[in-house]
Amino acid sequence: MVNLIAIGIILGIAILGFFMGCGKVISFLANGILGKILTVIVFYFTFGIVLNFSFSQELMVKIATAIAEGNSSILNFLLLTVRLDLIIFAGLFFLALFFARRFLVGLIRRFLEMDIKPMVIINRTLGVLLALLWLVMITLTVFQISMWARGLESSVYMAIAPSRWLSKLYMNNPLISIIKSINIRQYI
Repeated sequence: MVNLIAIGIILGIAILGFFMGCGKVISFLANGILGKILTVIVFYFTFGIVLNFSFSQELMVKIATAIAEGNSSILNFLLLTVRLDLIIFAGLFFLALFFARRFLVGLIRRFLEMDIKPMVIINRTLGVLLALLWLVMITLTVFQISMWARGLESSVYMAIAPSRWLSKLYMNNPLISIIKSINIRQYI
């Protein structure tokens, strides 16, 4: 039964994405409070990856060095315990992602909503893919929060346990690797 419900949700989102098209799906996901929530989710998905790039590590070392050179016990305390360098880097990355999203949404929407037959087909295909990507992102985020909160005793896991592929996705959620990549002393 859980599998049928999951397949129904997947098909419903795919059909919705097809009829809306990529341009309207992007606008729906990018405007208002939903756009801000989606920016936070995309930030969370990409931050763990960007954090491991060499330029990110170099920038974090520069931030930590600048903070440590202040010779302030409060700043050193914040650097070592609260990871002020990580917070500053995350804030800069979030702002960059926020402005990039606004620019790219307008550009992509104008391009994909041209009234040319091949563009209509591409728009609808990308609309399905984007809607399904959104569903996957929300599902993985809910699974991760549920795993943090209660682990295998959560009501989410109990509800999806009869489904072999959903429970396997819950147990092997790729988002857990993001948390493992943020080691407290990695950049100091």
